[in-house]
Amino acid sequence: YPTSIIHGLVHVQMLIFAVVNLEMASDLGTSVTEIGFIGTIGYFLFGLGALPAGFLIDKIGARKVLVLCVSGMAIADALIAFGGSSIFVMSGLALMGLSASLYHPAGLGLISRNVEQRGHALGIHGTYSNVLVAFGTLFNGFVASQFGWKAAYVWPIIPMVFFAVMYY
Repeated sequence: YPTSIIHGLVHVQMLIFAVVNLEMASDLGTSVTEIGFIGTIGYFLFGLGALPAGFLIDKIGARKVLVLCVSGMAIADALIAFGGSSIFVMSGLALMGLSASLYHPAGLGLISRNVEQRGHALGIHGTYSNVLVAFGTLFNGFVASQFGWKAAYVWPIIPMVFFAVMYY
């Protein structure tokens, strides 16, 4: 179940930008086009990083790569929330995408190698993600509307650090 929760949190964090980008652009003094480009960097790396992640898993193992994933995402959240400029946001979103890209090869690898009832486990894995995405997006919208867009990047630091320690 922890791997399935991480799966949901990875997708929830990747969607924070979609929820807060207009407020982020206004606060940072950038145009919607510029903030869209900044966000694209993270999404591009989220897709691109999966292939090298597979090679990394073969070298050091899925658990260690999962620790890198959640640790990197926690650092990215901190860069975005506390950095204070477009450069920090861009760097944080790039690190977010690259770190998140490690999840699928690592998480699915752990499940496929360590669980006997793989079909059931993968069903749970997908369900956790879909439920967390639905509620996480609503939650992030609420947090951002009440406390500002940066707060939507602060709260995920705690569970990601928890999972980094747990998997370490």
